[in-house]
Amino acid sequence: MPALEFSERVEQEILDYVETAQKAVLEGTKGVAEAVVEAVPNLPAFPLSDQVPAPSQMVDLGFDLAEKLLASQRKFSRELLETVEGVIWMRPARPAVAAAQSA
Repeated sequence: MPALEFSERVEQEILDYVETAQKAVLEGTKGVAEAVVEAVPNLPAFPLSDQVPAPSQMVDLGFDLAEKLLASQRKFSRELLETVEGVIWMRPARPAVAAAQSA
């Protein structure tokens, strides 16, 4: 199996495992939340709740920042690789590596 195909298969397996775990956490959290709502009396509104972003907005803001950081890191990594790529491929093999490969 070519390395790229193997890598893609492992990637998909990891994503499947994460999705399965997320579903389990969501189901468990839903059960706990329903039990808490029934057990806890009505509470007053959170102070200043109208002045802070909603939890869903906070999640979106956090992931938006993460996406920007990842895009920046990808760009930086590619530029860095372009800077040294010629040197990496033009350099002769180290003697120890060449000897081990020919043995």
